[in-house]
Amino acid sequence: MTTSISAELRGLFHYVTEARLPTAGDFEAYFHARGLSIKPAGPNLERPPRSTNGTLQEVEAVTGPLSKTIPRGSRYETMFVRVVIRGQRIAVNVAHDNGAVKSVNVQF
Repeated sequence: MTTSISAELRGLFHYVTEARLPTAGDFEAYFHARGLSIKPAGPNLERPPRSTNGTLQEVEAVTGPLSKTIPRGSRYETMFVRVVIRGQRIAVNVAHDNGAVKSVNVQF
């Protein structure tokens, strides 16, 4: 199953309300409804084969403009934005290689 990165971000942001941020249970339900499962991160975390690939432009279509961040030992360039969804401030970090997204970290 492959979904665009912008659709995934919109799906995750759907769970944000003015009253609260999403819980682990919300994310489990989100992925379970699509026939997927999640597991806690561990020391050998790997990207699942279903991971979405995308571009910085797709991410910015949902989050707005990204800013460059200071490299922290990653081989990829990183970008950052703090987006406001229904009054909640959410940090989004994106690692990319020449505009091709390698990972997106949404901090709820």
